[in-house]
Amino acid sequence: RIGELHGISILHEDSNNRSALFIPGRCKENELLYPGDQKDDWICDCGAGAIYHPFTDKCYPAYRRGPCAKGQHLVLPKGKVIPECVSNPCVDNSVLYRGICYPVGQVGPCSVPELGRVIGINTLTLEADCVGPKLANRLGEINVEVEEGICKGSRRFYRGTCVSN
Repeated sequence: RIGELHGISILHEDSNNRSALFIPGRCKENELLYPGDQKDDWICDCGAGAIYHPFTDKCYPAYRRGPCAKGQHLVLPKGKVIPECVSNPCVDNSVLYRGICYPVGQVGPCSVPELGRVIGINTLTLEADCVGPKLANRLGEINVEVEEGICKGSRRFYRGTCVSN
């Protein structure tokens, strides 16, 4: 996060010095306001770690129940654009990592806990991984160095208008 002004969180700046923003009430749940292609263009799209579900036109946190039936969670399979509801071998808010269920935000098997690495969702791959604490939070505390590359799973990704680095 670059900064905050009057409750508006600034997450990163584009080439025109415009920043991705979190403005309460402006976008739907699990969305941020991103700079569009034109100078005065702004787009609500999925925040980091959230997946766009075209059938409900909403963004849901990856590996959470979201629009899925009980006992399932929402994932974006490799090479796919449309997310799928798959059987969840873990309880909600836990993820399968190396064959074992771990609660999101816990140290689990992540090495060197002193560095703050915890089980979470990698915002670039949308897969369970050991991540820095800032990446463990879906909205707000995003690692600025990787936030610009977030495209996978977004509404723009689904529509073919988001290009990953």
